[in-house]
Amino acid sequence: MAVTIQQIADACGLAKSTVKNILSSQGGAYSEQTRQRVLEAAKRCGYEPSRLGRHFRSRRLPAVGVLAPELTDPFAAELLDGLTRRLAAMDLEVMVGLPLDSSAGATGERLRSFLSWRLGGLVIVGYGPEAIGREDLERAMGSTAVVTVADEAWPSCSTVHGDRQAAARLAVEHLQTLGHQRIGLLADDNEKTRLVREELERVGSELGDRDIVGKADADADGWFDLGKRFAVAPDRPSAVFAWSPPAAGRFAAGFLAEGGRIPADLSIVVHSRTRTDEAAGLPLTAAGAPVDRLAEATVDLLQRAMAAQKADGPFAEQVRVEPELIVRRSSGRSPVQVPAEPPTARPEPRTEKIRSLLAAQWTDKQRKRE
Repeated sequence: MAVTIQQIADACGLAKSTVKNILSSQGGAYSEQTRQRVLEAAKRCGYEPSRLGRHFRSRRLPAVGVLAPELTDPFAAELLDGLTRRLAAMDLEVMVGLPLDSSAGATGERLRSFLSWRLGGLVIVGYGPEAIGREDLERAMGSTAVVTVADEAWPSCSTVHGDRQAAARLAVEHLQTLGHQRIGLLADDNEKTRLVREELERVGSELGDRDIVGKADADADGWFDLGKRFAVAPDRPSAVFAWSPPAAGRFAAGFLAEGGRIPADLSIVVHSRTRTDEAAGLPLTAAGAPVDRLAEATVDLLQRAMAAQKADGPFAEQVRVEPELIVRRSSGRSPVQVPAEPPTARPEPRTEKIRSLLAAQWTDKQRKRE
Protein backbone atom coordinates (compact mmCIF):
# COMPACT_ATOMS: atom_id res chain seq x y z
CA MET A 1 0.00 0.00 0.00
CA ALA A 2 1.04 3.56 -0.60
CA VAL A 3 2.32 5.47 2.38
CA THR A 4 -0.04 8.28 3.43
CA ILE A 5 0.69 11.77 4.75
CA GLN A 6 -1.04 10.80 8.01
CA GLN A 7 1.35 7.89 8.55
CA ILE A 8 4.35 10.20 8.14
CA ALA A 9 2.78 12.75 10.49
CA ASP A 10 2.31 10.05 13.10
CA ALA A 11 5.91 8.87 12.63
CA CYS A 12 7.43 12.32 13.22
CA GLY A 13 4.84 13.65 15.69
CA LEU A 14 3.81 16.68 13.65
CA ALA A 15 0.55 17.97 12.25
CA LYS A 16 -0.65 16.49 8.97
CA SER A 17 -0.84 19.97 7.39
CA THR A 18 2.79 20.65 8.31
CA VAL A 19 3.96 17.39 6.74
CA LYS A 20 1.89 18.01 3.61
CA ASN A 21 3.26 21.54 3.12
CA ILE A 22 6.87 20.47 3.54
CA LEU A 23 6.63 17.44 1.25
CA SER A 24 4.81 19.38 -1.46
CA SER A 25 7.11 22.43 -1.18
CA GLN A 26 4.09 24.68 -0.78
CA GLY A 27 5.92 27.07 1.52
CA GLY A 28 5.43 27.90 5.16
CA ALA A 29 7.74 29.31 7.84
CA TYR A 30 9.28 26.03 8.96
CA SER A 31 12.72 25.66 10.45
CA GLU A 32 15.36 23.55 8.76
CA GLN A 33 15.22 21.19 11.73
CA THR A 34 11.48 20.62 11.20
CA ARG A 35 11.99 20.04 7.47
CA GLN A 36 14.69 17.45 8.09
CA ARG A 37 12.49 15.76 10.68
CA VAL A 38 9.69 15.34 8.13
CA LEU A 39 12.00 14.23 5.31
CA GLU A 40 13.73 11.62 7.47
CA ALA A 41 10.36 10.23 8.63
CA ALA A 42 9.17 10.06 5.01
CA LYS A 43 12.32 8.18 4.05
CA ARG A 44 11.89 5.69 6.89
CA CYS A 45 8.30 5.05 5.85
CA GLY A 46 9.29 4.52 2.21
CA TYR A 47 7.28 7.48 0.97
CA GLU A 48 7.49 8.46 -2.72
CA PRO A 49 5.91 11.82 -3.58
CA SER A 50 3.14 11.68 -6.18
CA ARG A 51 4.10 13.46 -9.36
CA LEU A 52 0.42 13.55 -10.24
CA GLY A 53 -0.05 15.97 -7.36
CA ARG A 54 2.38 18.35 -9.02
CA HIS A 55 0.51 17.79 -12.28
CA PHE A 56 -2.80 18.82 -10.72
CA ARG A 57 -1.26 22.03 -9.38
CA SER A 58 0.54 23.01 -12.59
CA ARG A 59 -2.08 21.46 -14.91
CA ARG A 60 0.79 19.90 -16.88
CA LEU A 61 2.25 16.42 -16.65
CA PRO A 62 6.00 16.55 -15.88
CA ALA A 63 6.74 14.62 -19.06
CA VAL A 64 7.71 15.16 -22.69
CA GLY A 65 6.14 13.21 -25.52
CA VAL A 66 8.30 11.92 -28.38
CA LEU A 67 6.37 11.15 -31.55
CA ALA A 68 8.33 9.03 -34.05
CA PRO A 69 7.37 6.85 -37.05
CA GLU A 70 9.48 3.93 -35.75
CA LEU A 71 12.31 3.04 -33.40
CA THR A 72 13.97 0.33 -35.51
CA ASP A 73 16.00 3.04 -37.27
CA PRO A 74 19.35 3.41 -35.42
CA PHE A 75 19.09 7.20 -35.71
CA ALA A 76 15.67 7.36 -34.00
CA ALA A 77 16.72 4.92 -31.26
CA GLU A 78 19.95 6.78 -30.49
CA LEU A 79 18.22 10.16 -30.53
CA LEU A 80 15.59 8.86 -28.09
CA ASP A 81 18.39 7.62 -25.83
CA GLY A 82 20.02 11.05 -25.82
CA LEU A 83 16.73 12.88 -25.23
CA THR A 84 15.71 10.58 -22.37
CA ARG A 85 18.98 11.03 -20.48
CA ARG A 86 18.96 14.82 -20.79
CA LEU A 87 15.28 15.20 -19.90
CA ALA A 88 15.73 12.94 -16.87
CA ALA A 89 18.31 15.43 -15.58
CA MET A 90 15.51 18.03 -15.75
CA ASP A 91 13.19 15.72 -13.75
CA LEU A 92 11.05 15.10 -16.83
CA GLU A 93 9.79 11.70 -17.93
CA VAL A 94 9.57 10.63 -21.58
CA MET A 95 6.48 9.16 -23.22
CA VAL A 96 7.01 7.57 -26.65
CA GLY A 97 4.24 7.40 -29.22
CA LEU A 98 4.37 5.29 -32.39
CA PRO A 99 1.49 5.48 -34.92
CA LEU A 100 -0.24 2.20 -35.68
CA ASP A 101 0.63 2.69 -39.36
CA SER A 102 2.29 5.24 -41.62
CA SER A 103 -0.90 7.04 -42.64
CA ALA A 104 -1.46 10.71 -41.82
CA GLY A 105 -4.62 9.73 -39.94
CA ALA A 106 -2.74 7.40 -37.59
CA THR A 107 -0.05 10.02 -36.98
CA GLY A 108 -2.64 12.68 -36.18
CA GLU A 109 -4.47 10.31 -33.83
CA ARG A 110 -1.27 9.63 -31.88
CA LEU A 111 -0.52 13.35 -31.71
CA ARG A 112 -3.99 14.14 -30.32
CA SER A 113 -3.58 11.37 -27.77
CA PHE A 114 -0.39 13.04 -26.53
CA LEU A 115 -2.16 16.38 -26.20
CA SER A 116 -4.86 14.81 -24.01
CA TRP A 117 -2.18 14.10 -21.39
CA ARG A 118 -1.38 17.82 -21.03
CA LEU A 119 2.33 17.18 -21.50
CA GLY A 120 5.01 19.70 -20.64
CA GLY A 121 6.47 19.43 -24.14
CA LEU A 122 6.37 17.50 -27.40
CA VAL A 123 9.21 16.42 -29.72
CA ILE A 124 8.31 15.25 -33.23
CA VAL A 125 11.07 13.13 -34.79
CA GLY A 126 11.62 12.10 -38.40
CA TYR A 127 8.54 13.62 -40.02
CA GLY A 128 8.18 16.25 -42.71
CA PRO A 129 5.66 19.06 -42.20
CA GLU A 130 3.28 17.42 -44.68
CA ALA A 131 2.92 14.37 -42.39
CA ILE A 132 1.19 16.36 -39.64
CA GLY A 133 -2.14 18.01 -40.42
CA ARG A 134 -2.13 21.79 -40.18
CA GLU A 135 -4.97 21.85 -37.64
CA ASP A 136 -3.32 19.19 -35.48
CA LEU A 137 0.00 21.05 -35.48
CA GLU A 138 -1.61 24.39 -34.62
CA ARG A 139 -3.56 22.74 -31.79
CA ALA A 140 -0.36 21.17 -30.46
CA MET A 141 1.58 24.43 -30.59
CA GLY A 142 -1.28 26.20 -28.84
CA SER A 143 -1.33 23.76 -25.93
CA THR A 144 2.32 22.83 -25.30
CA ALA A 145 5.91 23.50 -26.35
CA VAL A 146 6.64 21.74 -29.67
CA VAL A 147 10.04 21.04 -31.25
CA THR A 148 10.65 18.98 -34.38
CA VAL A 149 13.81 17.11 -35.36
CA ALA A 150 13.87 16.86 -39.14
CA ASP A 151 16.00 17.02 -42.27
CA GLU A 152 14.85 20.57 -42.96
CA ALA A 153 13.29 23.44 -40.99
CA TRP A 154 9.51 23.44 -40.56
CA PRO A 155 7.71 26.71 -41.35
CA SER A 156 6.38 28.42 -38.18
CA CYS A 157 7.50 25.56 -35.90
CA SER A 158 10.72 25.25 -33.88
CA THR A 159 13.06 22.79 -35.59
CA VAL A 160 16.45 21.20 -34.99
CA HIS A 161 17.90 20.01 -38.28
CA GLY A 162 21.13 19.00 -39.96
CA ASP A 163 22.51 20.18 -43.28
CA ARG A 164 22.26 17.47 -45.92
CA GLN A 165 23.89 19.61 -48.60
CA ALA A 166 26.95 20.19 -46.40
CA ALA A 167 27.07 16.48 -45.52
CA ALA A 168 27.08 15.53 -49.21
CA ARG A 169 29.85 18.09 -49.78
CA LEU A 170 32.00 16.55 -47.03
CA ALA A 171 31.54 13.07 -48.52
CA VAL A 172 32.35 14.15 -52.08
CA GLU A 173 35.43 16.13 -51.05
CA HIS A 174 36.71 13.23 -48.91
CA LEU A 175 36.36 10.73 -51.76
CA GLN A 176 37.98 13.10 -54.26
CA THR A 177 41.02 13.58 -52.01
CA LEU A 178 41.39 9.78 -52.12
CA GLY A 179 41.56 9.90 -55.91
CA HIS A 180 38.01 8.77 -56.71
CA GLN A 181 36.92 10.44 -59.94
CA ARG A 182 33.75 8.42 -60.52
CA ILE A 183 31.42 8.39 -57.52
CA GLY A 184 28.09 6.57 -57.44
CA LEU A 185 25.04 6.91 -55.20
CA LEU A 186 22.76 4.54 -53.29
CA ALA A 187 19.41 6.36 -53.24
CA ASP A 188 15.79 6.32 -54.33
CA ASP A 189 14.93 9.89 -53.37
CA ASN A 190 15.02 12.48 -56.17
CA GLU A 191 15.77 15.39 -53.83
CA LYS A 192 18.73 13.62 -52.22
CA THR A 193 20.00 12.61 -55.65
CA ARG A 194 19.90 16.26 -56.69
CA LEU A 195 22.03 17.30 -53.70
CA VAL A 196 24.79 14.82 -54.55
CA ARG A 197 24.65 15.69 -58.24
CA GLU A 198 25.10 19.39 -57.41
CA GLU A 199 28.12 18.70 -55.20
CA LEU A 200 29.79 16.55 -57.86
CA GLU A 201 29.19 19.22 -60.50
CA ARG A 202 30.64 21.82 -58.16
CA VAL A 203 33.99 19.99 -58.17
CA GLY A 204 33.94 19.39 -61.92
CA SER A 205 32.55 15.85 -61.87
CA GLU A 206 29.13 14.41 -62.62
CA LEU A 207 26.66 11.79 -61.42
CA GLY A 208 25.63 9.62 -64.33
CA ASP A 209 22.26 7.88 -64.27
CA ARG A 210 23.99 4.50 -64.61
CA ASP A 211 25.90 5.24 -61.38
CA ILE A 212 22.73 5.67 -59.29
CA VAL A 213 21.95 2.39 -57.54
CA GLY A 214 18.40 2.39 -56.19
CA LYS A 215 15.61 0.12 -55.16
CA ALA A 216 12.09 1.25 -54.33
CA ASP A 217 11.65 -1.45 -51.67
CA ALA A 218 14.98 -1.40 -49.82
CA ASP A 219 14.59 -4.72 -48.04
CA ALA A 220 17.56 -6.79 -46.90
CA ASP A 221 17.57 -9.14 -49.89
CA GLY A 222 17.15 -6.30 -52.37
CA TRP A 223 20.16 -4.24 -51.30
CA PHE A 224 22.21 -7.40 -50.70
CA ASP A 225 21.54 -8.62 -54.24
CA LEU A 226 22.35 -5.19 -55.67
CA GLY A 227 25.69 -5.33 -53.86
CA LYS A 228 26.46 -8.73 -55.35
CA ARG A 229 25.69 -7.56 -58.87
CA PHE A 230 27.73 -4.41 -58.34
CA ALA A 231 30.78 -6.49 -57.36
CA VAL A 232 30.90 -8.27 -60.73
CA ALA A 233 29.92 -5.30 -62.89
CA PRO A 234 32.65 -4.69 -65.49
CA ASP A 235 32.22 -0.92 -65.47
CA ARG A 236 31.33 0.74 -62.16
CA PRO A 237 32.30 3.64 -59.86
CA SER A 238 35.21 3.18 -57.45
CA ALA A 239 33.19 4.77 -54.60
CA VAL A 240 29.56 5.26 -53.56
CA PHE A 241 27.75 7.60 -51.19
CA ALA A 242 24.68 6.27 -49.35
CA TRP A 243 21.94 8.25 -47.63
CA SER A 244 20.73 5.21 -45.68
CA PRO A 245 23.21 3.39 -43.37
CA PRO A 246 21.07 0.19 -43.24
CA ALA A 247 20.94 0.10 -47.04
CA ALA A 248 24.70 0.72 -47.21
CA GLY A 249 25.36 -2.12 -44.78
CA ARG A 250 23.30 -4.62 -46.75
CA PHE A 251 24.79 -3.44 -50.05
CA ALA A 252 28.31 -3.82 -48.62
CA ALA A 253 27.50 -7.32 -47.36
CA GLY A 254 26.43 -8.37 -50.84
CA PHE A 255 29.51 -6.77 -52.40
CA LEU A 256 31.81 -8.66 -50.00
CA ALA A 257 29.91 -11.93 -50.45
CA GLU A 258 30.63 -11.84 -54.18
CA GLY A 259 34.37 -11.42 -53.59
CA GLY A 260 34.60 -7.63 -53.63
CA ARG A 261 36.94 -5.85 -51.22
CA ILE A 262 36.18 -2.73 -49.20
CA PRO A 263 37.90 -0.31 -49.48
CA ALA A 264 40.46 -1.90 -51.85
CA ASP A 265 37.89 -2.26 -54.66
CA LEU A 266 35.12 0.05 -53.45
CA SER A 267 34.90 2.90 -50.93
CA ILE A 268 31.61 3.63 -49.13
CA VAL A 269 30.60 6.79 -47.25
CA VAL A 270 27.21 7.10 -45.51
CA HIS A 271 25.11 10.06 -44.41
CA SER A 272 24.92 9.36 -40.70
CA ARG A 273 26.62 9.97 -37.37
CA THR A 274 25.32 7.26 -35.04
CA ARG A 275 27.23 4.92 -32.76
CA THR A 276 26.12 1.95 -34.87
CA ASP A 277 28.25 3.24 -37.77
CA GLU A 278 31.36 2.50 -35.73
CA ALA A 279 30.04 -0.70 -34.15
CA ALA A 280 29.14 -2.32 -37.48
CA GLY A 281 31.08 -5.33 -38.74
CA LEU A 282 32.60 -2.94 -41.26
CA PRO A 283 33.01 0.48 -39.53
CA LEU A 284 31.58 3.01 -41.97
CA THR A 285 33.03 6.37 -42.91
CA ALA A 286 30.20 8.81 -42.18
CA ALA A 287 29.26 12.43 -42.85
CA GLY A 288 26.41 14.00 -40.91
CA ALA A 289 25.28 15.83 -37.79
CA PRO A 290 26.26 13.86 -34.65
CA VAL A 291 23.12 12.45 -33.03
CA ASP A 292 24.35 13.39 -29.56
CA ARG A 293 24.62 17.03 -30.61
CA LEU A 294 21.16 16.88 -32.18
CA ALA A 295 19.75 15.57 -28.88
CA GLU A 296 21.51 18.30 -26.91
CA ALA A 297 20.27 21.03 -29.27
CA THR A 298 16.73 19.62 -29.12
CA VAL A 299 16.55 19.72 -25.32
CA ASP A 300 18.03 23.23 -25.21
CA LEU A 301 15.48 24.44 -27.76
CA LEU A 302 12.65 22.66 -25.92
CA GLN A 303 13.58 24.45 -22.69
CA ARG A 304 13.32 27.81 -24.44
CA ALA A 305 10.01 26.81 -26.03
CA MET A 306 8.64 25.72 -22.63
CA ALA A 307 9.66 29.03 -21.08
CA ALA A 308 7.92 30.91 -23.90
CA GLN A 309 4.84 28.72 -23.43
CA LYS A 310 4.62 29.68 -19.75
CA ALA A 311 4.91 33.34 -20.71
CA ASP A 312 2.16 32.90 -23.32
CA GLY A 313 4.47 34.28 -25.99
CA PRO A 314 4.93 33.13 -29.61
CA PHE A 315 8.02 31.06 -30.22
CA ALA A 316 9.55 29.54 -33.35
CA GLU A 317 13.29 29.08 -33.68
CA GLN A 318 15.39 27.12 -36.17
CA VAL A 319 18.62 25.46 -35.02
CA ARG A 320 21.01 23.93 -37.54
CA VAL A 321 23.60 21.40 -36.40
CA GLU A 322 26.61 21.33 -38.73
CA PRO A 323 27.75 17.95 -40.10
CA GLU A 324 31.09 16.32 -39.38
CA LEU A 325 33.13 13.70 -41.24
CA ILE A 326 34.44 10.64 -39.41
CA VAL A 327 36.82 8.50 -41.47
CA ARG A 328 36.68 4.77 -40.77
CA ARG A 329 37.59 1.56 -42.59
CA SER A 330 35.07 1.73 -45.44
CA SER A 331 36.93 4.39 -47.46
CA GLY A 332 40.41 4.29 -48.98
CA ARG A 333 42.50 5.20 -52.00
CA SER A 334 40.96 4.76 -55.42
CA PRO A 335 41.96 1.48 -57.13
CA VAL A 336 41.90 3.32 -60.46
CA GLN A 337 45.41 4.66 -61.10
CA VAL A 338 45.79 8.08 -62.64
CA PRO A 339 47.80 7.77 -65.87
CA ALA A 340 51.45 8.71 -65.42
CA GLU A 341 52.98 11.69 -67.16
CA PRO A 342 53.89 10.82 -70.77
CA PRO A 343 57.62 10.02 -71.23
CA THR A 344 59.91 12.82 -72.31
CA ALA A 345 60.14 12.96 -76.09
CA ARG A 346 63.33 11.48 -77.55
CA PRO A 347 65.77 14.02 -79.06
CA GLU A 348 65.68 14.47 -82.77
CA PRO A 349 68.18 12.30 -84.78
CA ARG A 350 70.31 15.37 -85.68
CA THR A 351 70.73 16.22 -82.01
CA GLU A 352 71.72 12.63 -81.22
CA LYS A 353 74.38 12.68 -83.95
CA ILE A 354 75.95 15.89 -82.64
CA ARG A 355 76.09 14.46 -79.13
CA SER A 356 77.84 11.31 -80.44
CA LEU A 357 80.49 13.38 -82.28
CA LEU A 358 81.20 15.51 -79.20
CA ALA A 359 81.56 12.40 -77.06
CA ALA A 360 84.02 10.86 -79.57
CA GLN A 361 86.14 14.04 -79.67
CA TRP A 362 86.33 14.13 -75.89
CA THR A 363 87.45 10.49 -75.83
CA ASP A 364 90.27 11.21 -78.39
CA LYS A 365 91.58 14.10 -76.29
CA GLN A 366 91.72 11.91 -73.24
CA ARG A 367 93.79 9.27 -75.08
CA LYS A 368 96.32 11.84 -76.37
CA ARG A 369 96.90 13.11 -72.83
CA GLU A 370 97.64 9.61 -71.68
